[in-house]
Amino acid sequence: MKITSVTFVVLMLSQSLSAQPLINPSQSGKEVGGSCVLRLKPAVGDVFHYKLSFKRQVSIKNSDDLFRVGDWLTLKPNDKASASTNFFITITVRSRRINDATDFQLRIDSIHHTIDNNGVQNSFSSARFEDRSNPLFSRIGVLGGYDFGGIYDSTGSDKDFYGYYNVVDEIYAGLEDSLQTDDEQSTLEDQVSATLKNDFDNIFPFLPEDSVGKDSSFTTSYKEDDAVWGNLTFPMQKNFKQTVLRLEEKDSRVYAVFSEEASLSPVERVLDDTVYRTTLPTFTYENKDVRYLDIRTGMLAYSRRTEEKSFSMKIESKSIDKEGKSFATVQRSKQETVVELLR
Repeated sequence: MKITSVTFVVLMLSQSLSAQPLINPSQSGKEVGGSCVLRLKPAVGDVFHYKLSFKRQVSIKNSDDLFRVGDWLTLKPNDKASASTNFFITITVRSRRINDATDFQLRIDSIHHTIDNNGVQNSFSSARFEDRSNPLFSRIGVLGGYDFGGIYDSTGSDKDFYGYYNVVDEIYAGLEDSLQTDDEQSTLEDQVSATLKNDFDNIFPFLPEDSVGKDSSFTTSYKEDDAVWGNLTFPMQKNFKQTVLRLEEKDSRVYAVFSEEASLSPVERVLDDTVYRTTLPTFTYENKDVRYLDIRTGMLAYSRRTEEKSFSMKIESKSIDKEGKSFATVQRSKQETVVELLR
């Protein structure tokens, strides 16, 4: 029985790795006219196989004569890191509800993760038992091999996640006895739910309320708080534009092809409290996205999003005993997120 189970896992893994994307954006299809209203409405029993990929690079330069205790001590003057994570996911339509919401079975079949920290590389897979307990991978790898439930309304907004308590139990069981408390379990439940929401939001984007056709667009601008680094949050002005590039036919299916652009600019660059003065001398953030949505089902067939962020920040002490002492950091990061519906 054990040999059969291992063989099945290896077979499923090889099938996932060899599956080909349904959409190749470099190969143009046939442009069609007209307009459509996009709604999430796959049929009960439909099965979708996805590959969700993240690639991230970050470079950091720190200078510090202020902090002498805590996690600050682990920061290096120069730091470079990169990470690549691939999720292979199966989504099955369980039911359609009276209010046009859809109940999905969400399964992360396997996860493959590679990190490079200042030239030291480590690779992990959720299919390897020993990797799932490695602290460099455990909080990611624990999601592999479990079934979850997700309910989304007709515009792609998530209404509920459920069935993830096995993941919480696995993480909880690995904690030290002193940390196994009701409060910690509740915190883990919130963290796992938020993680799943963030991951699957990449596959279930919000759909426009109105009908769309070539060159139709939507723009908005509003203020929001952005966590620039850790819990250091600055008020930002966000500008967002979404444009329908075309309706395109590929292999007898019609897709609405979107482009999206977003940027952030600081509304305030200084945070003052009784202990520290934090300034943000420079900050840039840009986000660009291209996505293909099946007009029949409303399901995502392909998307590629790039995010680039750079900033410099300085924290200065306002206390008499540390007058003139400061911590400064300069950071640059780039992340690419790709979602591919597989054949």
